[in-house]
Amino acid sequence: MQAGRTDSRGVPDGPGVVTDERHGGTEMAIHGTGRGRSLLVAAAVAAAVGSGCATMNKGFEQRVSVASDPPGAAVSVDGAPAGETPVTVSLGNRWWGQGGREAVIRLEKDGFRTSEIRVEPQVSSWVWGNLVLAAVSGALAAAYSNDARDWSPGKVAAGTLLWTVGVDLVGGAGFRLPGAVRPTLAPSRFPVGEGVR
Repeated sequence: MQAGRTDSRGVPDGPGVVTDERHGGTEMAIHGTGRGRSLLVAAAVAAAVGSGCATMNKGFEQRVSVASDPPGAAVSVDGAPAGETPVTVSLGNRWWGQGGREAVIRLEKDGFRTSEIRVEPQVSSWVWGNLVLAAVSGALAAAYSNDARDWSPGKVAAGTLLWTVGVDLVGGAGFRLPGAVRPTLAPSRFPVGEGVR
């Protein structure tokens, strides 16, 4: 047997096709070898290595700067003390714990009304990048796959999409929070401790 592959006209041209000379030179295609499979495997490896790229870039927490006008307000995040303004707080951005849901930042200062800011996570632009990665993987699978039953573009794209988006959503990079909040505290009508008697 002699290895080879065929060109667009079906003429043997390199690895991937075996010619059986014992049976009159019958050519048999061998799926899963040659350039197509190598490129597909390279695309799959690149997708796996690049998956969760947002998580690797952003980590599991995001820092949010909290300032107020006037400064010196006591800050708490979801009821836990976090210092006085100006301060930077770390908020979880993953599905478990604090991530994937809003956080409440509360500011209190004598002589001013209490201010609450609800910081709600939004879908990160990294998720859109992962969608593009899945589409490219599917296109590579369509262009270079020798065996469409095992490596269909839809399967490759769906697998890549689930892996990359899943890693980023569970890891937290699928969400983004504002980089800073700065409310203006309104004076209270009556100083703290004094009221209508």
